[in-house]
Amino acid sequence: MAKKRITVYPAPHVEVRIHASEEMIEDYKECYKLAAEGFFEGDCKTCSWHDVKIGDTNMCELEGVHRVIIGG
Repeated sequence: MAKKRITVYPAPHVEVRIHASEEMIEDYKECYKLAAEGFFEGDCKTCSWHDVKIGDTNMCELEGVHRVIIGG
């Protein structure tokens, strides 16, 4: 299974490295696709990103994660 290393900088002097599995990448793409089409009814509790967070911040919501997985 392929992994992708994602590095985001959520605040000055803070670097967060996420090691995203192939499943996480596919889950993110599917979530993005559904949200873009306006049909998002996903269950975040079953997503592979569900427990990937620091405090109350879900790592899948960070702009840097989007930029690496989706582009732009």
